[in-house]
Amino acid sequence: MKFKIKCSQDPPGNLGEWEEEYNINTDNPQKWAEDIISEFNSGLREGESSRKLINVTVLDEVNNVPVTVEHDWEKQNMYTEKYHGSLIDRHKCKKCGITGKRYGLSPNIRRDGPYLGKVYDKCDTAQARLEKLRLKKERRMENEQTSSN
Repeated sequence: MKFKIKCSQDPPGNLGEWEEEYNINTDNPQKWAEDIISEFNSGLREGESSRKLINVTVLDEVNNVPVTVEHDWEKQNMYTEKYHGSLIDRHKCKKCGITGKRYGLSPNIRRDGPYLGKVYDKCDTAQARLEKLRLKKERRMENEQTSSN
């Protein structure tokens, strides 16, 4: 499978962010990328910065363009629940972590409130958005911490 990973130094440094392209025989590029970054970080030499995985984008084998990745929904509740007068099953995407509900016997899953935007339609764009929000929150907390000292 052809994919690219986006990485950065952790904590952020002068290298900024960069992308690396891979063509690896794996059915889960996200896990492969997490494992390779973890392996790299476990063998750091003195003065070497650790790496942080930002996102993984699966590429089309021929044209080298991003492939849209569908959500991989997994049921979270053991039994169907009653919710505002409807029967629902709660679901969570195994890849990006967004949540949603399946109402009644419908095969469709409706994303929960925070994930209604178009950016959350597909797993790859949802992952990128969530990572961007996480980094923004991290920076805000760092700024608050340094300003309180």
